Amino acid sequence: MEELKDFIVPLEKDDKLKSLVARRLKWPLERIGLIRFLRRSVDARHSRKIQLVYHLEIYAAGEAPEPPPNVETIAREIAAWERPRGRAVVVGAGPAGLFAALTLRRQGWEVDLVERGSAIAVRRRKIGRYFSRGELDGDDNVCFGLGGAGMYSDGKLTTRIKHPEVKDVLTALVAFGAPEDILYAHAPHVGSDVIRRVIDAMAGHLARWGVRLRLNTRMTGLTIADGRVVGVEAVSTSDEKATRFAADAVLLGAGHGAGDVYALLRRLGVAMTPKPFAVGLRVQHPQAFVDRRQYGHFAGHPALETASYRLTASVERLERGVYSFCMCPGGYVAPAATDPDGIVVNGMSHRRRGSRWANSAVVATVDARDWGGDLFAPLDFRRGIERRAFDLARQAGATREVPAALLASFLHGARLPFPARTSCLSGAVEAD
Repeated sequence: MEELKDFIVPLEKDDKLKSLVARRLKWPLERIGLIRFLRRSVDARHSRKIQLVYHLEIYAAGEAPEPPPNVETIAREIAAWERPRGRAVVVGAGPAGLFAALTLRRQGWEVDLVERGSAIAVRRRKIGRYFSRGELDGDDNVCFGLGGAGMYSDGKLTTRIKHPEVKDVLTALVAFGAPEDILYAHAPHVGSDVIRRVIDAMAGHLARWGVRLRLNTRMTGLTIADGRVVGVEAVSTSDEKATRFAADAVLLGAGHGAGDVYALLRRLGVAMTPKPFAVGLRVQHPQAFVDRRQYGHFAGHPALETASYRLTASVERLERGVYSFCMCPGGYVAPAATDPDGIVVNGMSHRRRGSRWANSAVVATVDARDWGGDLFAPLDFRRGIERRAFDLARQAGATREVPAALLASFLHGARLPFPARTSCLSGAVEAD
């Protein structure tokens, strides 16, 4: 096996990758058996000379890499444990909770996975009613339910952490049906349509491997004895029947929208510290505009992914940074509230990123100077913005739509015609 790092290929020669590799290695073409991508990124800093940058493993004919773990190897790991190491309760079946349950089960633990929302099929129907009619379900929405907020986010797998276990997470997702290119893409992307199938498959395998999925079950308390947590108290969201799960360990992966969980922890005297976070808006542009700006005359080339961007700026007068976040090429703006009298928006895109629109969050960091010193002041600050957005939309005549303004009108102070259609899944209403 040979390895090539930072192997640069001009865009127009990408279809000749195998012959270019053979030339670099001074191998006859027929000696190459397999080229495995470890990394692939696009260098579009100069739109007239776009290059692809690869990190490759090259195997000679007859050689083969060791196959990555799959569901069969994971099942064998779990079956090898003769007796459980303990009983864990994981609260929240979003990405953190699902992977915590998987990791604990692979390490020999019995696991109860407690989730207030429903399975994906039921959850999708309720979210569909929210998008089309504005009917918000407090337990099944864009943030709550099997898969968590990750099911209706962009489908990106973004992390700035350089940690070897990141690869383990990506490999597990592939084992459950995610596309293999997430293992080497510079910006891995599953897509909100595909991630639903992956999460469904993951949950099904977890159940077969002995994880007890407690859907439609909302945590209401923690059982504490001698200064340590020994159980989770919960109720059924369908009939309010109370139950308790004994535990040697409890992991909370409830998500930022679960204000009731934070309130519970405060009542129990759990130490918590507020931290800065980002708040802002979504901006939408035609995707073709972004493609042209990034790729120039190469826009639309089959070897290029739908173009994205990252922008940052520093506002010295305000001593704040402003930056783009969760940019969604070929995507949609999705309402994502958890409170019936609040409006929140997120961005999402499907695997093919086929929408004619791009969108991105534009945010600024806020901290204690904005909300004061109380522990829950950051949550109140956030809710205040969400409720003002809700009131603004209602004043503009909305029933389910989110408030919006034309970007050019906002920047230049001139009232221009508001577009009849946008990428927002619930629609948008002009508001000032």
